[in-house]
Amino acid sequence: MIEAARDKVVEVVWLIDDDAVAARDDQWLPKDYRMRLLDEYLSFKRNFAHLVDRVWASTPILAARFPATRVDVRPPRPLPQTQDRWIKIFYHGTASHRREHAFLLPILREVQNRLTNTVVEVTGDHALYKMFRAVPRLRVLHPVAWPDYLVHLRASNYDLGLAPLLDTPFNRARSGVKALEVAWSGAQGLLSNRPPYTDYAHLPGMHLVGDEPSAWVDEITRIAGGLAR
Repeated sequence: MIEAARDKVVEVVWLIDDDAVAARDDQWLPKDYRMRLLDEYLSFKRNFAHLVDRVWASTPILAARFPATRVDVRPPRPLPQTQDRWIKIFYHGTASHRREHAFLLPILREVQNRLTNTVVEVTGDHALYKMFRAVPRLRVLHPVAWPDYLVHLRASNYDLGLAPLLDTPFNRARSGVKALEVAWSGAQGLLSNRPPYTDYAHLPGMHLVGDEPSAWVDEITRIAGGLAR
């Protein structure tokens, strides 16, 4: 595409931020990372070097690897600050909550598409990350020891905790631990409108909602909108 439009392109710039040549011999870096970085560097150089007019290097050491007449040092700059108030939503399920994960996935995707100032946190392993990676502005917390988890809950300044509970044979015997975790965090809570969570609706900031996904989307959006004001 660049070659076909060469007469219309003012300048082609190669931005480079990693020293692939130095990485090749740096034994502190994982071998597969070193080889992949070098391979990508050489592949790009082979295919694009003849099209590049200038190089932007992030550091003087990187710039020294290119002809001085064709390279500029362009260090990274601070990201622009915004006035947005980020709303932190969390659901800390375990492997025994796969039904709830499947329930929440389309809900959180819709919430994140509606809102632009919300961050979603879930707990789990890489498999859970793969399940939820289509959710924008997502972070995955790996499981930690219980005392550390309690500290994390209090220290993270969450805004809204989710505690869905679908009607399954195993879930019918569950206790209200998730509601207590949300209360401990200091966040508002959105709980399934069924036992045991109906017994915890009196806790500060708790809201009950039924099993309809659209109701969850609407309630999360409403609460997050109120918190952002």
